Amino acid sequence: MSTPPRNALDFLIDPIPRGDFLHDHWERHPLFVERDQPDYFADLFTFDSLDALLARGDLWHPNVRVFLAGRQIPQEEFASRWAYGREVHERIVDRGRLLELYEAGATINVLGVERTWPTVTDRSKQLEIDAGFPVHTTAFLSPPNAVNIPPHFDMTDVLVTQISGSKEWGLWEADRTLPLNSDTAGRIYDREDPHVAPGKLLGRHVLHPGDTLYVPRGVLHEAITTDEMSLHLAFGINVHRWYDLIEAAARHAAARLADNEQARHALPVGFHQTKPVSTHTESAAHPMLQTMTEHLASTMRAGLIEGLRTLDERYLNGRTASRPRQLTDIAAAEDLDMSSRLVARPNLAYGIASHNGRIRLVFHRKTLTFGTELRSALDFAATGQPFAVSEIPNLTIHQRLEFAQRLLKEGFLTLESNGGVGSTN
Repeated sequence: MSTPPRNALDFLIDPIPRGDFLHDHWERHPLFVERDQPDYFADLFTFDSLDALLARGDLWHPNVRVFLAGRQIPQEEFASRWAYGREVHERIVDRGRLLELYEAGATINVLGVERTWPTVTDRSKQLEIDAGFPVHTTAFLSPPNAVNIPPHFDMTDVLVTQISGSKEWGLWEADRTLPLNSDTAGRIYDREDPHVAPGKLLGRHVLHPGDTLYVPRGVLHEAITTDEMSLHLAFGINVHRWYDLIEAAARHAAARLADNEQARHALPVGFHQTKPVSTHTESAAHPMLQTMTEHLASTMRAGLIEGLRTLDERYLNGRTASRPRQLTDIAAAEDLDMSSRLVARPNLAYGIASHNGRIRLVFHRKTLTFGTELRSALDFAATGQPFAVSEIPNLTIHQRLEFAQRLLKEGFLTLESNGGVGSTN
């Protein structure tokens, strides 16, 4: 068997070329990849991986959800309190009760696997780098012949990876094409609903271990287990839409207009008693509409730039700060010398930009500022290639050590000896 591609998106859709996927399927049509390679995802996640997760004593609701016969089970039926001294922790999952519900036919849904299982963390972060959008990964375990979650659509694009067992997926045409995050009302359908009638069916696919299914956001779908149990991972890509950019830009534009004295004037007294302003050319409001339109157009242009920056920072600041061996790095920072070898943490989404006469480095909910003289050093450190401290350009020996120590302690860099390449960040 060939070695799976390291690139996360290519790994998930292989052997379909990325270009074909983006042109023919992304945001358009589902894609079923049938591989006949049961061990394709063996290094990613297994049935034993989920068993180990469920055996932990720190799972809590809503990180774990349970579905049975079309409804979500209230957390009181599988979670309870846990006393630790004088502290009482709520909604801790009772593994025994959870497994009883599973044996009774329920589906167990574990959220945030990208935070809790290292190999899934790696792939999820790689996919975030590939796509440029946040990724949340969940696990679904269902017993045989389970029909627990009714037809519905998601607000995220989903890449389903079948880990164990098998599951049959029904796919129907979108009722709400490319839904917004706010389109949560009415996204669940009865099986008798005309939107899931045979004439709307896009296809049915049975996923076996090693198979992938891409479901564009908005496409109606239902997954039913066959005569065997099923475990799959769902990589949810939380896209930033053009709508999100316009919405962010409008907020920035409105904030700018708050300083405009004309915009703070009242509308004409009695304006609601006249014809609509848009058709009342003699209205006293008409010249102001022209003025406000011009102001808004001007501020929106600037707002688009600010909106892009907002979405970029939302992406960078929203990523999980999982940095293995950072304590080792912190302990070693004071002992760095010119021969110490470092490397940027892999799969690290970051931004380097000028801001108010300084240089900002943004990553993992951190914002570090530097003098402009360190720009070339930052660009060098961020290449992803291992380097010795002595190789950092355009700095004195003291500045190199100080620069390297800071980025090592903050978690942007790691010791090459930690096995930086290929580790989770």
